[in-house]
Amino acid sequence: MPADQDPATNPNSAYYLSNHDLNASKLVSIVFDGKCFNDWKRSMVIALSARNKLCFVDGSLNQPAANLANHRIWNRCNDLVISWMMSSLEPSISRSVLYLKTAREIWLDLEERFFHSSGPQLFSVQQKLCDLSQADDE
Repeated sequence: MPADQDPATNPNSAYYLSNHDLNASKLVSIVFDGKCFNDWKRSMVIALSARNKLCFVDGSLNQPAANLANHRIWNRCNDLVISWMMSSLEPSISRSVLYLKTAREIWLDLEERFFHSSGPQLFSVQQKLCDLSQADDE
């Protein structure tokens, strides 16, 4: 991208906002209510990636310093991603993250509170398979 081109006008830039982006109040049909976090997260990842905004939640695009040219547009995009996230959260969950400043902070907070590793489930399935295997050997 040429140095003098505004990243907000480049469709390949994370700072680009289409009319569709600006008019979309919801990105995903799933409203996260505290259950099935992995389903909600996957839906959000797909939707954000399709709009080239995943970088606002995965930490790959940090907030520019206040004195840099992209600071205002970064804040605008971050706020849009936050609004998309908030509209996909059940009201009590939405209120619990309302005062976090970045989409990344909200993402990490939700992951910390609601992400559950499937390790115990995997162990249980492996144990059942082992039991079946032993029963077949008898």
